[in-house]
Amino acid sequence: MKFGIVRRIGETIAIALTKDDAPISAFIWRDRKLDPAARYDDILPAIVRSIDKGRAEAFVELENGQTGYFNLNPAYDPPAEGARIQAKVVAEAYADKNVRVRPVNDPPLLVGEDAALKRWTSEIIGPSDDVETLTDQEVIQSVHDARSDIEASSVTLASGGQLHIERTRALTAIDVDTSGTRQGGGVNDRALSEVVRQVVLRRISGLVVIDVVGAPKGAKAKSLHSDFQRGLRGAPIGKADVLPVSAFGLVEVRIQRRDMPMSELSFETCSAGRKALEQAMLMLSEIQLAAEQNVTSRFVIETTPNVRGVFESAGFDWQGELADRYGARFQFRSRPVESPTEFEIMTQ
Repeated sequence: MKFGIVRRIGETIAIALTKDDAPISAFIWRDRKLDPAARYDDILPAIVRSIDKGRAEAFVELENGQTGYFNLNPAYDPPAEGARIQAKVVAEAYADKNVRVRPVNDPPLLVGEDAALKRWTSEIIGPSDDVETLTDQEVIQSVHDARSDIEASSVTLASGGQLHIERTRALTAIDVDTSGTRQGGGVNDRALSEVVRQVVLRRISGLVVIDVVGAPKGAKAKSLHSDFQRGLRGAPIGKADVLPVSAFGLVEVRIQRRDMPMSELSFETCSAGRKALEQAMLMLSEIQLAAEQNVTSRFVIETTPNVRGVFESAGFDWQGELADRYGARFQFRSRPVESPTEFEIMTQ
């Protein structure tokens, strides 16, 4: 396995690769000033805002302003509306999904970067793994390549054929496509093995439906089911339940929601509520890459109020951070609100 960590302005990123450079999993930690969203394992003060007895759910307002919910226990009376509780985050929010929490008696706790990185690393790297350390530039390039993999709607299988991955509001649909090529009997085995990697890499959760080739039956269907189930249970994800292959050749999986999908940490694929933040982080990343690749150059950075507003509202001194790390090599200018692009980096 290949592994590396690099700390950038506003974020820390890490990547794990196979010996053949296939990305296994990526870690991205955003400065809480920039991204105050509740993180997995945080414990936050909360106020109970409503009780839905029909759905057996309670909705709370977390200290950071996000909405959370938890399932009511039928063995106990629900908390009163307006009650103050401590809520532990068991699933992060994204898109239209609220934070899932669990009431606890523990004191408030914001998980730190080091603790989050340690958890991720321990899930990815086993005690017997032979680990090769990547350089900072290799990490940056590998994360860029991994993002391209994550954003792709189709994944080519090493043995031929493709996976077509489509995320909808209700589920993630994955089609195993032989692309007209001749395939041996193991195409579904290889495809489901790649699905496990994609689930980990993309942090896919919820309902997943996989349309395998043909409609395997009997011993072959049982073997596919057990091998796929074993692969998911050995992966660093939430609890996964796999149904047997259906008569129509569908494999249904339910994966417990836990971490925010990686698609939410990219400007190209994130939901509307994160667009401004991801645009700002993209700009910061590109400025740093330019400064590191052209160590003697000076730069003019033009930004719209939309991008600057992300940093200003967070009280994050991005210009000072750039100067501290790379020297006084930057000139900053305003860009019109109606500009076709939110920022431009020019070399002087």
